[in-house]
Amino acid sequence: MLEVRNKIASPKSDEEAHEIQVRLAREIRLGERFRTVAGVDVAYSRDDKWGYAVAVVLSTTNWSIVHSQRLKLPVTRGYESGMFGFREAPLLIAVLTKLVVEPDLILVDGNGIAHPRKFGLACHVGYTLDFPTVGIAKTWPSGCRKSPATVSKKRGSKTALLHDPSGDRVGFELYMQDNTNPVFVSPGHRVSSDDAASFALRCSPWFKNPEPLRQADQLANAFRDEDA
Repeated sequence: MLEVRNKIASPKSDEEAHEIQVRLAREIRLGERFRTVAGVDVAYSRDDKWGYAVAVVLSTTNWSIVHSQRLKLPVTRGYESGMFGFREAPLLIAVLTKLVVEPDLILVDGNGIAHPRKFGLACHVGYTLDFPTVGIAKTWPSGCRKSPATVSKKRGSKTALLHDPSGDRVGFELYMQDNTNPVFVSPGHRVSSDDAASFALRCSPWFKNPEPLRQADQLANAFRDEDA
């Protein structure tokens, strides 16, 4: 069963939040293998007071659901760019620790080390659980610039995401399907950048959105709508 292994303090200021992210970025580990994968997502109430968190575990052989959990939880922090982990990670961690089937990998709808301080939502979740995580975002990650290389809009085409200003490679802009908009993949914890991109692509056999995240998103929205 998943459990909290590393606690992250709730910051009292934006400056303290930045310091936490910079310090913990040094603790992120890369490189693992996996056979089952969990997708996690949160749907928010219209008044932004409640989060409907869902974790779903899928088999990587046929993408069938092995197990899922869901929780309705209060939202305790507003949205701030670059600090999403402090808002959403507690909700994701709460539902992930309810899983009775432990996955080999967790996919998170957000950034990993493709982040101004190399500690995005997927890092926050992965470090707290000391578990392999990958961040997959739909919008350009703040704090990154694109490699000058150009590629075709074909499934599997990718270009490096470079951290600004260090120039370190922190992930990939990756095309999941032909002629669609790309997604932005970066490791969260205990997964390499190359493996993160490879597995994200494998998790997207039919759609742009990886299957674990697509199903988590659908379940989270349905859960919220039930409570409306």
